[in-house]
Amino acid sequence: VPVTLQPGVLADPTFTSTPTAAGNVVDFAGSTAAQNVAWTWDFGNGSTATGQAVQGTFTPDSTFSICLTATSSSCGDSTMCMDIDICETMTPAYSFNQVGDGYTFDFTDNTTGTPISWAWDFGDGNTSTMQNPSHTYAYTDSAYTVTLTVTNYCGDTETSTQTIDALDVNSLSIEESLVVSPNPSSGVFLVEYLGEVAGGVNMVIYDAVGRTVMSESIDSNGNWTKAINLTAQPDGTYFLKVQLNDRVIERMLIKQK
Repeated sequence: VPVTLQPGVLADPTFTSTPTAAGNVVDFAGSTAAQNVAWTWDFGNGSTATGQAVQGTFTPDSTFSICLTATSSSCGDSTMCMDIDICETMTPAYSFNQVGDGYTFDFTDNTTGTPISWAWDFGDGNTSTMQNPSHTYAYTDSAYTVTLTVTNYCGDTETSTQTIDALDVNSLSIEESLVVSPNPSSGVFLVEYLGEVAGGVNMVIYDAVGRTVMSESIDSNGNWTKAINLTAQPDGTYFLKVQLNDRVIERMLIKQK
């Protein structure tokens, strides 16, 4: 990193910069061989500070010229300047949703921080650089390891990896086609039927002693999704009964904080 020393250098200062967990807050520490030194910092963003060890707060995704001036009554003044890149700390994450016949997935980037580029590896030899891509697998009934790598302004990279199952929903049995998530839940359950059903669907939820807590009817001409809200109910075990034409499917629901 280039270092600029002003004319008349006597104190010969240097400094270190250490980002905190937040990323855009940085700890600085100056050093010099001179004694009885006064320290003055210019953070390049309109802010200044005094003292040998200081902290600066910066706007993320930018470059700042940091200058430290050391002043000694016996040795004079000396200034060191150095450019540093500032970025927020990233935590990579993504979610996905299986759509259509089960061959296709929509992926959503949920990374905290401010990534500027995304690299997806779908685990089948295909990749994408979109932030929120969709991908269709050629083969179903298989597990794929999907990796998202994000990069920020500073060139830092972080990676998130999950394994997903690509299932042909047309090959699922009626029992397998009914999916409840999350389960356990703090109160809201998402009930999805991934197969094909025509006509009315009846859902009834019972508590542990058999009392009806909720009932719903759905007009369906295919797959469907229904949110069940049990937040007003006490924590415990509940039972979901779904009638699809002449078939009845049951699921146990666990509500807990």
